[in-house]
Amino acid sequence: MSRVYLARESMPGRDVVIKVLDHELSARMGPDKFVHEVEVTSQLQHPHVVPIYSAGDADGTLYYVMPYIDGASLRDRLAKEGRLPIAESLSITHQIASALQHAHTKGVTHSDIKPSNILFQGGLAVVTDFGIADALRVPEGGGEFTRSGLPIGTPDYMSPEQASGDNRVDEKTDIYALACVLFEMLAGQPPFHSRTAQATLARHLTDTMPSIRSVRSSVPIALEQVIAQALSKSPADRPNTVSQFAEALVVANSVEPPLTGEIGQRPPAFSSWRTWVTAGVLAIAAIGFSIRGWSGAPQDGPWESSVAVIPFENRTGDQAFDLLGLSIAEEVITRLTTIPGVFVIDPYTAVSAMRAEIGTPDLLDSLKVERILHGYIESRGNRLVVNVSESNPEGFISFRTQYEMHPDSLTSGQVRVTNAVTLSFLTDVGLENLFDPGGSVIGPGRDAYLAGNEALGQRTPEGMREATLRFREAIELEPRSATALSALSSTYALSLYYKYDIGLTPYELAARSLAAADSAIAVGPQVANGYSARGYIRGLLRIDMEGAAEDFETAESLAPNAPNGPSWSARILAGQGRIDEAFREAERARDLDPRQAGRRTALASLGFQLGRYDVTIEEAREAYGIENQLLLAKAFEGRALAMVGRTRECLAIDFGVYDLVRALCLHVGGRVAEARQVVEDAERQLESEGSPNTDYTAELIAQDLASYYGMIGDARGATRWLEFAFDLSPSGVDTRVLGSSLFEPVRNDGRFSRAIDAVHLAARERVRNMRTSLNGDL
Repeated sequence: MSRVYLARESMPGRDVVIKVLDHELSARMGPDKFVHEVEVTSQLQHPHVVPIYSAGDADGTLYYVMPYIDGASLRDRLAKEGRLPIAESLSITHQIASALQHAHTKGVTHSDIKPSNILFQGGLAVVTDFGIADALRVPEGGGEFTRSGLPIGTPDYMSPEQASGDNRVDEKTDIYALACVLFEMLAGQPPFHSRTAQATLARHLTDTMPSIRSVRSSVPIALEQVIAQALSKSPADRPNTVSQFAEALVVANSVEPPLTGEIGQRPPAFSSWRTWVTAGVLAIAAIGFSIRGWSGAPQDGPWESSVAVIPFENRTGDQAFDLLGLSIAEEVITRLTTIPGVFVIDPYTAVSAMRAEIGTPDLLDSLKVERILHGYIESRGNRLVVNVSESNPEGFISFRTQYEMHPDSLTSGQVRVTNAVTLSFLTDVGLENLFDPGGSVIGPGRDAYLAGNEALGQRTPEGMREATLRFREAIELEPRSATALSALSSTYALSLYYKYDIGLTPYELAARSLAAADSAIAVGPQVANGYSARGYIRGLLRIDMEGAAEDFETAESLAPNAPNGPSWSARILAGQGRIDEAFREAERARDLDPRQAGRRTALASLGFQLGRYDVTIEEAREAYGIENQLLLAKAFEGRALAMVGRTRECLAIDFGVYDLVRALCLHVGGRVAEARQVVEDAERQLESEGSPNTDYTAELIAQDLASYYGMIGDARGATRWLEFAFDLSPSGVDTRVLGSSLFEPVRNDGRFSRAIDAVHLAARERVRNMRTSLNGDL
């Protein structure tokens, strides 16, 4: 149908592909209709669509110009591998579906979806030759046929209406072809392939879809049924839209996951969280502040026993003792985590589960622990009485006891009660010989430290400000407290990551986070938290990735039975650019504490970078279901919804300060003028007044402006706002966003790629200089 030439445009200096139609088709069609159709198609702007730059008529020969994609096609992959993993097949299908949905909203059908028209650019699937088959159809009457008497198209992927020469094709034709491609990825050959083109077309018209499971039993029955519906002979029996088809695939694959995985197969990209809850998460929260980072379920490791220690309830009626129950719980946790073979879950996670009003057996199952230590504090005359109980999986009380304290000697009383509770638990599980009565970390700054930890757990701008004040107060009372210094470093780092405005500039946050972590290590070289805090901020800033890896390894060696291991490993791998491996480690980490919103948000962000958009959507929704003020999770959900073309869902989200995410969804949904208006309003605001929200820094707006321009292929706009963001902050544009397919259309642009290197280099140098000039200020 066409000849293909590789060429280079002198202006603006880029490699292009020129496709020239053969003379017969050019003559029969005429240039006017062809050029008009291609001009309509050239308006498509979507991350998974290869655009058409221009089209023309050269002495009666029609041609069109497209960007050169330096990557293999799906046809190449199938020729080499035969079949693809189920998860990857669904991921590719979802990406193509998002491109088709975008085109369909513009009134453009592809009409020739096939493996050779699906290319891979930077690991992402993109569709080429949009609108060409449309342009080759005559406007009315019977369908257009080639000189050989066959309808225009590719027989293996033609819908019955195309095969019969019916010119009235629409988006359901594309659904049928996409289902054929998915069938081939799973089964190794198209559903109706025969030795001749005529025989293949006849099978499209008469045969029912062969069973995929007859050649690949690991394909879920429900998934096979969805594909069969899409291959219905009548268009009326197929899904109404390609988005519906893609969503049905998601549901079908999560209803009945394969019982056994294939060698080399990655976890399903499109499955519900409930089905794959035993995966994991990258720990944004698990960066080592206090014992709170040591949390989760004992899925691996030589655990003799596992326990959740619930902060003891204050029933005294005196608010002065509100933190006492938390203090005792954390001190017990501190002791137990030094005992080999004892796994302890985060108390805040346990409290979150309890608030869901889960009964004891279900709570234990939800937390994946064998025992719960809980209790309350009451007053009796001038004394305080601590009531402690331990419940087992059946809901029975293993032991119940009481300890007395005097309000005037709380520090010594806490040490005594902590020792007694720890010994009682260890005796109950047969590990009393490992009890060590020393090691208390209770000191004068303990209450301030606990208040800071409680505020930090909120993950909100207000919480970060309060945590900063409280940790500084704790450090004033105990200047050599490694735990308080580590926690302050983590607070600064998390504020920088979430782009919160807590009264310090982003560059100040970065420098002070490094300084606080260095101080923590200096005063407590045997405390794991200092190393994990420094490893996190180093990784976030990409200052010293080798040093960050060493920090995490040191933290793990100091706390070998802490369940943070997978989180630290994921951090190291992500920093080294090994995102697939990081994701797998992150999956392990999530299962250790599935009720931490920060961890789910982190996994959502890694999934977004990998193009695992349904993972992102599921994890983000779980995250803000736990913490509804976590707008970062909503932002990642919105970006993922835009990438898969589910714009209606995206536009229903209240993004708050991340309102620019709406521009992505508006643009992908075909409402380009509205998207442009949102972007222009944000640009005016940022240039004249800065951030419109006092809780967030202006870099957040610049980041989302860069993302928008990256998605639409505007390298100049993307570069401008990338530089703007990094001028404000060393974390500028989130690594997960910058490494995602949002920026794929501009990633190979020379100016943009040079800017990425330059802004990171300049940011690192500014942080180092500011760190040197702090003179001990934290």
